[in-house]
Amino acid sequence: MDYIDYGMKTLNVEKSTTLPKPPEFQTIYISGGKKNKLNKIDIVGFFSQKGKLEKGDLGLIEVKDFISFAAVKSKK
Repeated sequence: MDYIDYGMKTLNVEKSTTLPKPPEFQTIYISGGKKNKLNKIDIVGFFSQKGKLEKGDLGLIEVKDFISFAAVKSKK
């Protein structure tokens, strides 16, 4: 028994459709948070010193209880 109706109407998509730009930022997972005495300033300092990133290279930083996330420019 076939599960696909091969007589279905075909939907043609225009070839002129363009893909969206790739994201400007990537999310970095950090295995430490508030309960590990980690804060946003620590994360900014780490990326600035060790990663040689500038202020504009970092985006949103979220610090949860045991994990953190930092947005970093994809090019970096």
